[in-house]
Amino acid sequence: MIKFLVNNRILWLKFGAAPGFFYFSCFFLLTFPLLSYFSSHYYGAGVAHLQTIWSLWWVDKSLTNLHQLPWHTAMVHFPHGSTVLAHALSPFNGFLGIFLLKFLTPIQTYNFIVVFGFVASGLTAFWLAYDVTKAYWPSLAGGYLFTFCNYHFAFAEGHLQLVSMEWVPLFILFWRQLIARPNILRALASAFTLFLVLLCNYYYFTFCVLAGILTYVWRAAWQKKPFYFLQSGYLKYSLVFLAATLSTSGVLAGLLIQTGLQDPLAGSHSTDGFSMDLLASTIPGNHWRFASLTRPYWSQLPENPHEHSVYLGLSVLLMLVLVWKQRRRIQDHDLGVWFFLALIFWLLALGPSLHVWGRTVPGISMPYLFFEFLFPPLKLSGTPVRMMVMVYLAAAVIFAVGLKHFYRRNGKDRNGMALLLLIFFIEYLPSPIPVIQIPVPGFVRYLQAQPGNGALIDLETKPAVLQMYYQTLHQKPMAFGKLSRTPASVVAKNKAIVDQLNANQFEALFREKNFKYLLVDKRADISAVAPSMKKVFRQPPYMFYFYGNAFNLIPNEANLYEFQDKGKSDP
Repeated sequence: MIKFLVNNRILWLKFGAAPGFFYFSCFFLLTFPLLSYFSSHYYGAGVAHLQTIWSLWWVDKSLTNLHQLPWHTAMVHFPHGSTVLAHALSPFNGFLGIFLLKFLTPIQTYNFIVVFGFVASGLTAFWLAYDVTKAYWPSLAGGYLFTFCNYHFAFAEGHLQLVSMEWVPLFILFWRQLIARPNILRALASAFTLFLVLLCNYYYFTFCVLAGILTYVWRAAWQKKPFYFLQSGYLKYSLVFLAATLSTSGVLAGLLIQTGLQDPLAGSHSTDGFSMDLLASTIPGNHWRFASLTRPYWSQLPENPHEHSVYLGLSVLLMLVLVWKQRRRIQDHDLGVWFFLALIFWLLALGPSLHVWGRTVPGISMPYLFFEFLFPPLKLSGTPVRMMVMVYLAAAVIFAVGLKHFYRRNGKDRNGMALLLLIFFIEYLPSPIPVIQIPVPGFVRYLQAQPGNGALIDLETKPAVLQMYYQTLHQKPMAFGKLSRTPASVVAKNKAIVDQLNANQFEALFREKNFKYLLVDKRADISAVAPSMKKVFRQPPYMFYFYGNAFNLIPNEANLYEFQDKGKSDP
């Protein structure tokens, strides 16, 4: 199919523009009136939302302004800085943001990437389903299932890296073709798309690697040749894929593993708290349009309720049952692998212990522990419930297979499929995606107007991720901050700074570490213990101090005190 797309404009329209426009239109119809906020509000809300905005800003700043790779920063946890290898950086979205920021605002750029994640995920899932079924409309429905599932909308509230599911179906497509009909192009395409998955999200990369292994195991068992990929017809292409993968994904994954071994990372999730409840895939969660009807269930689930919004749909489950019963008539030897993947990832999503209605069932160990032993990278995940993304993908393919099969039969089956599609549409109606405008306090505007790169200690802004959003505006380095994962050595260095602050060693700290600005509670009188630090700006409940050059205080239009430099610029 890919070869035809390259050579035929009509096929580009049929398999690219038309389905892309379909998913684009569906997204804004399902989320109406979200389109009207495209330029004024950020799509989503919450703590992770602010981290994501910072990540887009940092990739752009590091590459276009600082001319460095984005995997280490001194803009947070100043002055020592920190690796961001383990942070939810999503460099692919950052690279896309660099291009978009040339003609869009930061708000528009962020929102565009959200929309792109939905449209592109539907499109690539459609390509995968079509590669399996060779049926256009059923494949379009399969792509709809994958991209408009509850899981996807749940993470649209702030986890932009998890919205970016678009490369997962494409990797599975190329990998499926590679192990069936290998050539160099498919080997390189598989390695490259796997790298794109990694540049979006480490979890999805881990799931794709596991899915690739399971797909290979299934085919080897079907052929009764466990090492068929090492035979002469496959060996060359196996080596090409391996070399391309090691030189791309292998480098970044290796650095992450090395970082974790040398400097343990703080901030990992609790595996039990982020395991799927047994009933979650059969009872709609809080991202269904009519979630109030099922509140007695999902309100009892632990941790973040967004993580547990993984409803698969009774219509989808019914289709899976019907297709399984008709598997001999369908006569597709690849059909079994999709059921195999769906079952394995569903079991793994349950985590190490069984949970029912929000409670742990004691004494029952789940297959996750065995797979964690066989596949150690799972230990770095800590969020088994997110494996449902692979269940949705496998279910999307099976759903498309079922629609193709039953539509070709008699009128009774067609009517039954029409009713099933209606139920499917209702089950997949999402709750509205929230939008947010983030107020900007005066001290951020004040810092934004100051020349130089004087660093900030902010002891008042809560939560800490809000400081990271403010940094995208004022552009000044700052102590602390909030990354997804923070190395233990960085935590220790931060503690040393906190100890100095608690000991009122402000002047020594600012002199030694090159800090310039301090934000504290307005009731704190820092000048009593640090005479060289002057009150520069006040706005309840804050007091802002400056350490360094001579200055005069002048009131601005808002009757706030601001700094007017009379000496040299900050270094």
